[in-house]
Amino acid sequence: MTHIFWRVLLFICVASAHSTHATVTENLAYRLYDVHFILGQSIAAAIFAASPIRDGGRTFHGYTKWHLSWRFTWRDNNATCSISKVSTTVAASITLPNFISPPVEAKEVLDDYHIALRQHELGHFELAKAAAERIDTAIRTLPVMASCKLLESAANVMGNRIVEGVRRKEKQYDADTQHGKTQGAWLSE
Repeated sequence: MTHIFWRVLLFICVASAHSTHATVTENLAYRLYDVHFILGQSIAAAIFAASPIRDGGRTFHGYTKWHLSWRFTWRDNNATCSISKVSTTVAASITLPNFISPPVEAKEVLDDYHIALRQHELGHFELAKAAAERIDTAIRTLPVMASCKLLESAANVMGNRIVEGVRRKEKQYDADTQHGKTQGAWLSE
C-alpha cells in the first residue's frame, strides 16, 4: 500500500512539474546572399557591393533578425485567475555572405572571417533566446490575480518589457564588439 502511495505522489509531482515547465521553441534559419569577386576588387568591397543589409545609411555584412512570441493559458476560478501553461517561441534568421569562386589566396581569410561573422550574429540570437527564457519564466511564475484580464495584461506587459530590454542589450553588444570587429569579423579595405 505504501509503495502505491509513493508512486501516485511521484506521478502527481512529475505531472505538476511538467505542466509548469518552461517551453521555449527555437527556430533558426540562415539566409545567404551571393558575393562574386571581380579581379582587382578588395574582399570587403565585393561583400559591401553584394550585401542586401542596409540600416541607417550603413551597409552590413551580416544581420540577425528575430521575433519573440508567447502564448499562455490560465485557470479561471471565478474569483481568481492563474497561469496554467506557457509556450514561448524565438524565431530568427541570420543573413550571411556566400562566397562564390573566391580568390584562392583569400580562402583562409574568408573562412576565418565567415566563422567570426557567424559567431557575432549567433551572439544576437543568444540574446534573443535568453530573453525568450526570461519571458517564459516570468509569465509562468506570475502570481494569482483577481481576474484573467489583469493576468493577461500583466503577462503581455512583462513580455514586451523584456523584448525592449533585449533590444537595448543588442545595441550595447554591437557597441561593445564594434559590430563584430573585436570578435574578428572585420576585413580591411
